[in-house]
Amino acid sequence: MECKLLPEAEVKTLCDQARAILVEEWNVQPVKCPVTVCSDIHGQFSNRR
Repeated sequence: MECKLLPEAEVKTLCDQARAILVEEWNVQPVKCPVTVCSDIHGQFSNRR
């Protein structure tokens, strides 16, 4: 298997398909942008990006 970048059109298609699935989930709520996400990092200081 080769690791290659996906073409932009394929990434967009993938995102569109994922969105179509996720919006049907009962626990996914629509929110307006901009959004600030706050959570506990559980000591994972290297994950702060």
